[in-house]
Amino acid sequence: LIYLATSVLCVIAFLDSCIICTRAWALLLVISCIFMLAPTLPGVITFIKSANISEFFSEMQNDKPYIEQVREFSGILIIIVYCIITLYKSNANK
Repeated sequence: LIYLATSVLCVIAFLDSCIICTRAWALLLVISCIFMLAPTLPGVITFIKSANISEFFSEMQNDKPYIEQVREFSGILIIIVYCIITLYKSNANK
């Protein structure tokens, strides 16, 4: 759902018809994403301790569930960066 909500933000920002809607949607997404990051943190810490970056690009393994958590963490960080850029751009267009 978070990726669908991000695509809605893309459409709202592209149409550039409602700056308040764009800001509200972006802020809602940032807050939602911050709450979604919390459950993935143990997996990210495990991944950092393993120090094997190639696992990020490998297939999911039953004995290494943290790989999927790291991928979700990365996706959510991308969304947060996009939302912050959108907020910045919407403030610049005032």
